[in-house]
Order: sequence, then structure tokens, then C-alpha cells
Amino acid sequence: GQVEATQAAQATHARYLFYSRPETVRCPQFLGLLGQGTTLPGLERVERDVANPLHYFGLYRFTGERPIAAALDSAAIELARQMVAENPSDLLAITTLADQLEQAGRPREALAVLEAPAREAPEFAPIARFQAQSYLDLGVVDSAGLALERLLATPDATGWDWGLLGRVRERQGRQAEARDAYAKAVSLDPSRDDLQRAFRRADSLQQARGRSGPPERSGRVGISARGPLHCVPRYFTWR
Repeated sequence: GQVEATQAAQATHARYLFYSRPETVRCPQFLGLLGQGTTLPGLERVERDVANPLHYFGLYRFTGERPIAAALDSAAIELARQMVAENPSDLLAITTLADQLEQAGRPREALAVLEAPAREAPEFAPIARFQAQSYLDLGVVDSAGLALERLLATPDATGWDWGLLGRVRERQGRQAEARDAYAKAVSLDPSRDDLQRAFRRADSLQQARGRSGPPERSGRVGISARGPLHCVPRYFTWR
């Protein structure tokens, strides 16, 4: 999300952030940056051209300010709310707001944002994705599982989604299904070390269960909670 992108850019001492049409396909949660007068703490707009629907862009300079995460969260949520206000029927804008709320530790608000869209467009994968994550954050594990089952029935499921299902199945004590979910996640996204570790852990627990009966249930699994919409636009250093 916006918070992670800003922090990652600051860590690499980047001076500029460039956001254009290719980035909006991969990182739609940053669309709000192209709005009139909108930005994030630590960013200053240098140039913006949105007149051409095929070649729009925004160029921003990092000011050197290092706002605390809470301030970035608050600004990112406000930016997402503006996107929804300007595009109230845009599902990407709505799920971007839900994503920012969930990342800020406000899963109940995220679920409230998704309630009506889930009825109107149940086939839109990001709705189920952020519902599942928010339910899991609240400990409503069975509802998280139901949302994931809906998501995984679509062609848009990712390795991250299968990894989240593994977490849910472990919380439910369904260890064999957790292992299978992690195996699927790894097959879709083999570069993810956290998924590899989760699969090995689940496989080891399942083998232990086969030798000595059910192991103690574990409520936490060490895989990343950052979802597939979390990405970083181009940022770089100009000399």
C-alpha cells in the first residue's frame, strides 16, 4: 500500500516517485495520488498531467520528512476515501479503501465498507480477499474460510490467497488441508520464502500428527499478511 511504498522508498534514499498508467494497472491503490491537490506526508508533487487518458502521470519528490506510520496510515485512508467519493461505484476504489483500513488495524471498518459491494459484485476477487483477511484479524475464522472459498472458486486467486487459506485451516485445526493450501501457494508463488516456510511447518506438523496423534493447535503462522495489492510504483534517485 501507500504506507509500505513510502517507507520502502525512504529506506533506499529515493528522491522521486513516478506514477503513470502502467502503475495504475498493477497498483490501483495509488490512483488517488493523481487527484487534484492530493498527496501523502513526505511527498511533494512536481508535475501532473491527467488530460490524456492513455498517457497520464504524476511525478513526486520525497521531501525528506519521515512521518510516523500512524500519520501515513491516516493520510492513505483519507486518500482512499477521496477516491471512493469521486468514484462511488468503482470497485477498485472501494477495495483500496478496505485494504487501507485493514492494514491500519481497523478490520471492522473494512468489513463495513465491503458489505454492500459483496452483495452487488460477489465475483470480484478483491472483495472476498479483504473480507477474509479482516475476518481473520477479528478471529472470525469460519467466516474468513467462507470468503476464501468464494475467492478460490474464481480464476483470480493468487499464491497469497492460498497462503491465507493455509492460515485459516491451521486455525481451524484442519492440518492436512492447511498443508495442501500452502503447497498450492508455493506452486503459484515459489519465490515467497514465507510460504515455503509455512509449507514446511505444516508438512512437519501433519507428519507428526500421523506418528503421534493430533498436535496442539496453533493460532499463528509466520507468513506475510501483506496482500497482492501491496506493490511499489517506480521510485528512483536523480542526480
